Amino acid sequence: MSEFERERSVVPPFTPPARPEAYLPVGDAAPGDFDEPYQREGLPPGFRMRHDAHYVDQLTTRTAAPQVRLIPLRDIDGARPADGRDLGALARSIGKYGVLQPLLVRPRAGRFELIAGVRRLAAAATAGLSEVPCLVHQVDDTRARALADADNLHALEPLAGVPAALTDVPAAVLTELSQSFGAIGSCLHLLADRDTALRDRVALDLVRTEVHRASRLVRCLMAIGQEPPLSEVEVSLSSAFDQVVEGFAPERRLSGATISVDAVDGPFQLRADPDWLAVGLAGALGGMLALVHGAKAAALHVRLSTSGSRASLMLEITQQAVTVPAWALGRFFDLTWTDRPGGYQAAAEFAAARKVAELHRGGAEVMPGERGGCRLMLLFPIV
Repeated sequence: MSEFERERSVVPPFTPPARPEAYLPVGDAAPGDFDEPYQREGLPPGFRMRHDAHYVDQLTTRTAAPQVRLIPLRDIDGARPADGRDLGALARSIGKYGVLQPLLVRPRAGRFELIAGVRRLAAAATAGLSEVPCLVHQVDDTRARALADADNLHALEPLAGVPAALTDVPAAVLTELSQSFGAIGSCLHLLADRDTALRDRVALDLVRTEVHRASRLVRCLMAIGQEPPLSEVEVSLSSAFDQVVEGFAPERRLSGATISVDAVDGPFQLRADPDWLAVGLAGALGGMLALVHGAKAAALHVRLSTSGSRASLMLEITQQAVTVPAWALGRFFDLTWTDRPGGYQAAAEFAAARKVAELHRGGAEVMPGERGGCRLMLLFPIV
């Protein structure tokens, strides 16, 4: 348990009221089947949020699509690397972080034949691993060759258009992206099984949530890792924030979090780059949602106002569900503090929110809430 989790206030688990019979999926369950309370309103039995352990496993068990399995190295037949390149760096990375990209295999004579991942398999053996994650495909020789070619092309493809500073990102980032895109694939497989309309809606919300999370993380890293040129035009801060909130709609439906917005002393016009402004606003909102995730009555209150001198626009995001220790308030924008609610994703989002505010000649600050919790403030000068 992290120091943050030990020091923050203990929040009792949320137990929603009993689900009325009228909301049961037709043909999917009977009234007596729901003896246990739902963890989140709107989620059918067995579904979990991405932050909950093993929710992807629960999704994939309902489909016949290739699934990730941990397979002992001794059960995999594969050739040694043919390129002769040193495996030391890859073996050290795997020894520290594990195999981030599953190998591709297929069943063959009671064992598993390697389709793609020769270097990963050899490096895992060098690192002393006894088993590796694999995607098990039921394919013929032609399809196996196509999968191998696709995997090789993906491994050799350069990251076109990505600044060099971002190609050497921490493994935690790769893990976050791997989890997000793995969840997307699981949900897409789930959509092929169209048992009920409710299940389809939940699966689509999960897909949209993971796409949105992955996109936010990439954009935040781009904001942190470079000094992007701004194309400033006149922008309405309230309209820009409304659009950002709309992007979080699927995640809010799944988590049960609420967002209320209060605009005071408008209008809220400023000169800003609309795209990068959206990155900063989404980072601030995403980081705060991660902070209250799982808390009882998870809610954020947003207030738009102008400073007393009417020289700046202020956007405040307040939460009262979680008590934040004083030492943690000073580390909110620290990109190296990943042992926090939301992990590296939240760290990158908060850092990007401050960076975007500074790019627009403003700033960001976090402080204790007036009634507990904390509040994040972004300031933008009115030019």
